Amino acid sequence: MIITREALKEDYPAIYSLMINELGYPDLDENETLKRLESFRKNNDVATFVAVLDGTVAGFIGVGKVVSYEMDGDNAQILALAVSENARRMGVGTALVKCIEGWSFAHGMKSIIVNTNEIRHDAHAFYENCGYRKYKVSYRFVKNL
Repeated sequence: MIITREALKEDYPAIYSLMINELGYPDLDENETLKRLESFRKNNDVATFVAVLDGTVAGFIGVGKVVSYEMDGDNAQILALAVSENARRMGVGTALVKCIEGWSFAHGMKSIIVNTNEIRHDAHAFYENCGYRKYKVSYRFVKNL
């Protein structure tokens, strides 16, 4: 049975591991990541949830409130979603998405936005199966300040 719940501090190491191993961020600093997760926990516009399967964190999802120039109202954005390789295709990802859909609705969001890397074809199919539609294809640029 899959249990979804808000992430606890003791879940942070498992979330960090999922970020390293499943999302492909090998250079993440563990201490900085744990601090970031704790700051998210204190922010009412961000939430992190975990899926527990057989007593182990099998996945996590982060969601945050965003505004948009092209869409009315408050919207939510999936900030991260990762499921451990050995728990895939067992309903963990779907349970996590349903969890943040409930959070988003309860917080008055009008829609949920998600970005995925262009090479993550399985993720594209997953989100389409969850009822999301492709809105546009874009690039993401970053400049450190």
